[in-house]
Amino acid sequence: DQSIFTLVQRALEGSLRMTAALDSQISSAGEVSKSAVDFGNFLKNFGDGCPFGSATVQTAHKEVRDAYASLIKYFKHGRGSPDVATGIYSWLPSMRAYRQYLNKFQKTLTCS
Repeated sequence: DQSIFTLVQRALEGSLRMTAALDSQISSAGEVSKSAVDFGNFLKNFGDGCPFGSATVQTAHKEVRDAYASLIKYFKHGRGSPDVATGIYSWLPSMRAYRQYLNKFQKTLTCS
């Protein structure tokens, strides 16, 4: 659904990003990408962007938030992390960084 895709894009744009382990290998215009997205921050942005969504979307979002709340009891954010960080990140690079990553590792992994 296009509206969900748009909502995910907007939630990602406003989410807290940090440098991921693979980002040192992915250079975009001379800058290291920030491909790690704080998942809790993303979930908050998603919910804020869709307060009156369909019952299916609202139920799914609540189930994910509840599962995430149980999970983060076991994680802490490290020194230097922003206070809004929840300690769990997902690797969600920009499309450009993802393509660069694929190109680099496809060349590395092929037998030619």
